[in-house]
Amino acid sequence: MSEMSDIIVKTPHYLYMMNLQEVLKIVEDLVFAETGKPLDYLQKAILQGTIAGDTYAKIAEETYNSEGHVRDVGSELWQLLSEKLGKDVSKKNFKTLLKKGNFYHVSSAIGKSFVGINNVSICPGDRNLRDIQPPVTSKRNKAYLDLGSAPEVLSFYGRQQELATLEDSIVKKRCRLMTILGIGGIGKTTLAVRLISQIQTQFDCVIYRSLQFCPSLDELLNNLIEVVEAIDTEEVEIARKLKDEGRDRGFSRGIAPTKLLSYLNKYRCLIIFDDVQMLFSREKIAGEYQSGYEDYGAFFKWLAKSNHLSCLILISGENIREFSSPNDKSFVSSLVLGSLGDAAKEICREASLLDAEFWENLIGIYQGNPLWLEMTISTINGFFGGSVADFLQYKPPFLCESLLRNLGKLFQGLTDEEKLVLFQLAQVNNPVSLGELDRATKTQLSPSMLCNALESLSMRFLVETTERGRTKLFILNSLIKKYYQISQDNYN
Repeated sequence: MSEMSDIIVKTPHYLYMMNLQEVLKIVEDLVFAETGKPLDYLQKAILQGTIAGDTYAKIAEETYNSEGHVRDVGSELWQLLSEKLGKDVSKKNFKTLLKKGNFYHVSSAIGKSFVGINNVSICPGDRNLRDIQPPVTSKRNKAYLDLGSAPEVLSFYGRQQELATLEDSIVKKRCRLMTILGIGGIGKTTLAVRLISQIQTQFDCVIYRSLQFCPSLDELLNNLIEVVEAIDTEEVEIARKLKDEGRDRGFSRGIAPTKLLSYLNKYRCLIIFDDVQMLFSREKIAGEYQSGYEDYGAFFKWLAKSNHLSCLILISGENIREFSSPNDKSFVSSLVLGSLGDAAKEICREASLLDAEFWENLIGIYQGNPLWLEMTISTINGFFGGSVADFLQYKPPFLCESLLRNLGKLFQGLTDEEKLVLFQLAQVNNPVSLGELDRATKTQLSPSMLCNALESLSMRFLVETTERGRTKLFILNSLIKKYYQISQDNYN
């Protein structure tokens, strides 16, 4: 569904903006006063689509309902509003009525932090839409936790700024979809599990699921529905019936996702999908789904733009193509994890390493990656008596066998074009421009193939970028370069 632009409400002396949440709140108060029931998911979708200028056919497609059913629900909604307001309200004139400020007797719908004009509660235009979302609190005294195979976090180092960023985006700004990205071993899962303990009181339900073994989307959605049902015993039988009816139906039929979304709008849920990169194809560009798993991408996009109270966190070792383009991401946020920095010194301290004056050097060589450091520290303790100074004499980066295996996983499934670009970058010690790479590969790669390969390698976090003036430069970090050189020597 198209993103809704803010509605401008004009008066003789003021220019204010009313956002979608305010519109929904006003209408919901009217509907509740008449029926005793809040707006359901489809009614909200009809209102949002109407404001965005979408047809009933498009709203039906976006919500996975028939056009006839959407029309019937819309007709009932417009009739109810007409009776309540004493005005003719329809899909054609709803947006016009909003712009003119012609909704009456609803000034009590919004809290005191908003002002009313023509009895319509609106907010000052200089406030950011994401900063004025009405607060949502858990309906339960304690969150229902189903963390599945989430690892136990025994040690946690640093990342306080990252935790603060995640909490701000999820709790305060109410983003619907959050991506946590970064190369393998950097600590994405550890950060997410730590976040749960910090913000779980803000949610009715917290669910963690790994996609490592690539469950089908229908299987995953039905499992999520079963979990959320556990906090809603009054609807268990209805939900089970719907699930049984839709068990053999795919995402395109819409029963499972629509049912899940109704729960996500009734309860504030935090759902974490880990290992999203496992859904992607090997030997194809980064972020392209395996055959049969394309519906995941459609589901992620749909959940990000659908109006609900919950948040989905996607953890991936590759950037997710649906959210990598620089378009409007009002309700989508992304966090890319980098080096652990000085906090990694605590790993060295707990491992009783010697030569503390060299710890910073060691951390820099291994990119501040907690897993890479822990593997290397095991070698330092085992062969060098814990002396970092002695270890550094062996021309690092030194790659122990466990680290070699770990890095090898990052190179599995690369396309031939990506391998060719890696080969060229492994030959140089300084960052190179696109033009220089083009000249080096012009007999084997067209400019478009080269750009696609570079983009794909960047999405896998194997190639780093920097800038020289207005020119973007590309380079392999020293650890990735060392692994590539070793693998090539072994191959030859």
